[in-house]
Amino acid sequence: MRIRHIVSMSHLRRAALLVTLASAGTLAGCSSQEKQDELGRLLSEREQLREDISRAKMTGESLRSSLAEPVPVNSPIIDEPPPVRTTVNNDPDFGDNTSTSRRGGDLVVEVAGDVLFDPGSITLKSTSKRTLDRVARVILDRYRGNTIRVEGYTDTDPLKKTAGKYDSNEELSAKRALAVEKYLVSKGVASDSVYAAAFGPADPKGTKKASRRVEIVILGAR
Repeated sequence: MRIRHIVSMSHLRRAALLVTLASAGTLAGCSSQEKQDELGRLLSEREQLREDISRAKMTGESLRSSLAEPVPVNSPIIDEPPPVRTTVNNDPDFGDNTSTSRRGGDLVVEVAGDVLFDPGSITLKSTSKRTLDRVARVILDRYRGNTIRVEGYTDTDPLKKTAGKYDSNEELSAKRALAVEKYLVSKGVASDSVYAAAFGPADPKGTKKASRRVEIVILGAR
């Protein structure tokens, strides 16, 4: 977010120029006292403008501190209650590296984290893109009008090797979900119909490997 200065810098430059002209004696035709009065007025105006700009800058810095990182339009939602899966209904159209299930009226397409990312990484593997290409094609063919939620999950282990990169498992899962969201959009999925959600370790599975995953949820899929 760009924070605009409240006071125009051109006003300060104008005041400074007038002060310079006045001090150089260019206010011809004025008495000495009038020149002094005018010079005093211009100096006062310049100081007031400087104070206004200083306050504007302080306000800007305060706003920047409160908005340490600009929030992307499709920023991940963190710490939602993990949804409950109901029935398994594998759909082979999504490919061998996926499994699908039903969660109420939603269709969940699960892709293992190891398929998508190297350990501790948020960059999609080149080999994973073939899987996501297939998922994107099915979404475009069958579910073009549906909202898509990309959910990121991790295991429950605290971060160690990647502790310097990510503050928490939630942050890691958020960035992975956003990477998948961005890729789906690049393949034609409408950006205003897809968003990311980060669950971190909130919904672990039977093994750590199975817990590390991304779930592409097609809301209201029939």
